Amino acid sequence: MRIKFLYGFVVLIVVTACKNNTEINVQQPKQLIEKEKMVDILYDMALISAAKGVNRRLMEREGVVPEQYVYEKHNIDSVTFSENNTYYSQDITSYAAMYKLVRLRIEKMKDSFNLKISEEKGMKDSLSRKVRREQDSLRKNRRENPKSGNSKPRLKPEIQRKRVDSSVQLKNQAP
Repeated sequence: MRIKFLYGFVVLIVVTACKNNTEINVQQPKQLIEKEKMVDILYDMALISAAKGVNRRLMEREGVVPEQYVYEKHNIDSVTFSENNTYYSQDITSYAAMYKLVRLRIEKMKDSFNLKISEEKGMKDSLSRKVRREQDSLRKNRRENPKSGNSKPRLKPEIQRKRVDSSVQLKNQAP
């Protein structure tokens, strides 16, 4: 009988201990940031996080504190951001929608950069095609006219003799 009572007591403790206590009710912060501005802040934080991953040493060497830059840009402090981030994260669907907007902005910026890169690559390719065409036309001209083209123009023999004579005279005059 005691064992059944003890077993029932343990089950009762386990059941009451496993009660869902994850609901934490966070009050609205005194300085509530609007959702649109919070999306802007989260977007800047995402960009800063990516930049830190790529240029960490450069930022450390220059003494740049990326998070501080974001706080100053949006006229907030770290406590205000933390309180608002905690407040907005209570409602998972709303918070997920905010991050979806952040992701869409990042993808839009990425697409814009990819477009610019492809345009620059296209300009490079067209320039290199133009240079190749010009080089091909020069080669074609040289094949068709071997005396003209890239070779040095030949002087008439009498002009060559005058040049040689004048250089000999200069050498003889040197002290």
